[in-house]
Amino acid sequence: RQVLIDGDSLIYMACHNNDDISAFNNAIGVFKDSVEHIIKTCNGGANTLFLTGDHRVKGGNFRRLINPDYKANRTTKPNIFKEVKEWVIDKAPQELKIKVECGVFVEADDLIIERSLLTPSCVIACIDKDIIGNATTLCFNYKRNEFIQPNELEASVFELKQCIIGDSTDNIKGVAKIGEKKTQSLFKPYLERFKQGEFKGSKALLREALFSEVVLPLYQAQHGELQGYIKA
Repeated sequence: RQVLIDGDSLIYMACHNNDDISAFNNAIGVFKDSVEHIIKTCNGGANTLFLTGDHRVKGGNFRRLINPDYKANRTTKPNIFKEVKEWVIDKAPQELKIKVECGVFVEADDLIIERSLLTPSCVIACIDKDIIGNATTLCFNYKRNEFIQPNELEASVFELKQCIIGDSTDNIKGVAKIGEKKTQSLFKPYLERFKQGEFKGSKALLREALFSEVVLPLYQAQHGELQGYIKA
């Protein structure tokens, strides 16, 4: 089966404790071992590794064009991150017999999810909660070395939950004083109604109801009617 691999996180992991140009070969060795372990564990056949853009291409950092505050609170990348990523793009296809695909104006996360919808019997290899939360196919967390079978209904409303909870790692604020547990309790009645046949069996109608009846009122209560609508 095909394995769709989130390569961005693998590069970060490979550079960890190898954050010196003299440790470049060590980082490459860690990366290669990680990919080979993933493919073997997932029984991979035709495999693709996804990256967010190529920094050597002008305009590759599209995220700051959309929102200058996005991920603004993150620490700087490892010193050899760019060099390792260049090796992955240029050398990994030949040395690891794997396809490498760089997202163009799209994050690797989103590209992996979209590709999984078009790839029967695939497995997603990742550690990112955004990928696992949105996935509707089997995932393999290569940091914990465990498989995760997603819940398709929960996945269909994951992004709406994140709208309320926010994401500190991406520097995105949600609704104040409402966390994951409270959000889950607000969503639960709607998910139960869907299971009982409401919303005409349409996840789109379910999401529409959750946005207009749960997400939007929370934002408007905090920011006022107009600003709340804009922020939501």
